[in-house]
Parts: sequence; C-alpha cells; structure tokens
Amino acid sequence: TCRGALPDCYAREIRNESRLMGCLKCRLGSFETYNVENVTTLDAEIISNMSNKDSQGLTRSSAATLTRIENPEDIDSQAFLEKQSKLDAAVRISFENAKKWIVDNQLDAVIGFNGRMDATKAIHAACQELGVSYISHERGWFGDGLHLVPNGNCLGLGNLHEMVAEYANQPLSRKQAEKAADFLIRRISGAQTHEWRLYILDRQDSEWPAAGSGPRILILPSSSNEFFAEEELETDWADPTQAMDCLLDQYKGAQPSVVLRAHPNWDENIGVASGAKIWDFYSNWAKKRNIHAINPASKISSQWLMQQADIVVITNSTAGMEAGFIGKRVISLAKSQYEGGGFVESYDSPDAFNAFNPNLEIDERRIIAGTLRYVYTHQYRYTQFYRSIKAISASQCHFYEGDVAE
Repeated sequence: TCRGALPDCYAREIRNESRLMGCLKCRLGSFETYNVENVTTLDAEIISNMSNKDSQGLTRSSAATLTRIENPEDIDSQAFLEKQSKLDAAVRISFENAKKWIVDNQLDAVIGFNGRMDATKAIHAACQELGVSYISHERGWFGDGLHLVPNGNCLGLGNLHEMVAEYANQPLSRKQAEKAADFLIRRISGAQTHEWRLYILDRQDSEWPAAGSGPRILILPSSSNEFFAEEELETDWADPTQAMDCLLDQYKGAQPSVVLRAHPNWDENIGVASGAKIWDFYSNWAKKRNIHAINPASKISSQWLMQQADIVVITNSTAGMEAGFIGKRVISLAKSQYEGGGFVESYDSPDAFNAFNPNLEIDERRIIAGTLRYVYTHQYRYTQFYRSIKAISASQCHFYEGDVAE
C-alpha cells in the first residue's frame, strides 16, 4: 500500500485534491483497513534512478488522460510535461519498491489493478524487468465479471484478439446467439444501466442531418488520449483526422453525406479535466471539410443515426458492436478490440487503404453473425467470473461464490 508515500499520483491529480485530503480518503479504503496479513507499505526513500526517458514512458499514459489531449502534437505541450513532472517521483518510488517487494518475497507472479496508470504501470514494469509474470485485473467492460490480462495492462488486446480469431468462424448455438443478442438489445435500448459510464439516457431520434446524394457515412470518434503510451495500439496515422481524410478521399466524386457525431463524454469533466479540447480538435477538422458535426451535448441518438447510415466509422469504440448488430458496414481507423472477428474492416495505416473497396457489397447476415460471435466471446469467454460478479450499478457489484475461471 502507499500510505501517503507517493508525493503525487493520478488519483489526486484528476480530482485536484491536496495530499492531506486525497491520501486520507485513499487510506480509509485501503488494505490496511481490512483484517489482512503480509501487507507491505511503500518506502519513499527507496527510489529508482531510472533514466528520464524511462520515467516519462511510465507517466505518459496518465499525463495524456489528465490533460485529455487528442492531437499527438500536444504531447510536447507545457501542460502535458508538467503532469509528467508531477508524477515522476511516483513511478520511481513504485518501481523500485515493487522490485524489492518481489525479490524479498520470492514472488513468482503479481496480480495488479489496471497496470496503465503511473504507479500501477511502474509495478508492471518492475515485473517485466525481473521476468516475473504479471496479470492486470479490471472490471469487465460491460459491468459483469473481470478482465484478467496476462503480462499486459487493462488496454492489452493480444489475448482478446487471439480468442476472437479462434471463435470467429465457429457458429453459436441458438441459446448462445440469443444471449449475445439480448445483451446488445439491452445496450442499444438503454436498458443496460450498470456499465462504467452511461451516456444520453434521454436520447432523441433525428432525421439524417446532412446533405449529399452519395453513401451516408457516420463517423463516431472516441477519445484517443489513453492509447498514446501503448505500443500495441500504435498506428501509422499522424492523428485520427488523417485517417478520416484518407477514408473520405476514397469517395471523391461520389458526393457522400457525412456526419460526425461527437462523443458525449467530451461534454463532461473527468474529475477536473474538461473534454472541450477534444471537441475543438474534431469540430475544426469538420469545418475544414464542410462536414456536418453534432456537438457532444446533443441529445441526438447515435443508434438512430446508425440505422440511417450506410457506413459507420469508429476509432476505439464499442459502437462497432451496435453497428455490426444491425448489419452495417463498420470501418475502424485504429487498432481495436474487434480485430480477428471478421465483421469490422480495420485500416491502421495509409497503405492499408490500397485494398479498400468503396463500393463493397456487404453481406448483412455475415456481419450480424460475426458481431454475435464476437460479443459472446468477449462477454462470456474472455471475461472471467461473469456469473459470480454481477454489476448492479455503475459502481457496485454483487459477489457470489462457486464460480471458477475458465
């Protein structure tokens, strides 16, 4: 446990809390308040002399999320660098303490939460340096169960991709298909109320708002800041709008009708961090291309827009499942969880578009079947303990005995 040994951390920075108040609240819910043994406390005097480059690698993801940058050029901004500086001691202390803890206790493996943010990322790095297995855990993306990622953080997709590819061509039973479809219907209808974040519960239907006689293209970008430090998720695009430009250039002369629907999250603060700069980034791009952009505060239903679209474009978005479920052509412009599933086209570089067919005739049944197989695999194979950890709200779960990892 920390017990206030870290001079700063992501949790305090995102809430803009003082060390006194932030550390007090953290300690009230820490392991030391439970009747447990063998708890080790961080020692602030045990600190790594790792290079600045290595330290910055460990703080990069936290700093990107704290500043909610979307343009990669902002990584060199003063605000971003200040956040990295504030978190420098946290990763150095956590890294060196974790190494000592692993060696002193002769540990063969470590199970840690998240693995992406400052201190937890440093612990993961310590395991890597010592050759010790690491498993990150986090609640399932859609509420129930746990995600357990071997030797990766909460954003790691390698194991998911392997499992999705393994089952992509294996038909579901009727019961399995109904289970996956029920989940998607509840999500699309708004009845799935226990996910981590819920948006636009009072959504409104709308007619397609853009002109153009060609294919209707709906762009649903999502925030990229948390992926900036993840090599596994890197693409060859300079930024997401370059990828969107490349896609739209495939339809020159076709007069496509394009709508960009901003993510509702950009109208919200995460702690004290505003999403305004993300909306500015995309809205400025949309103005340059004369694209109809729907602002993040709008109540217009993304699901209703998907129904009217011919093509749904995503970047790191769970909307791909919803679009695939209704048989739409889904194009991903980033590394995504869907790779290997066969129902989403992925283009993570300019060269990838050499094989792009703008007039592709889609097979709706194949897309829907692929979507159901993906959802079932993600929710009921990849997610562990989904029977015994049942979400009852966005922040609470019921726990039941008797379940085992599969």
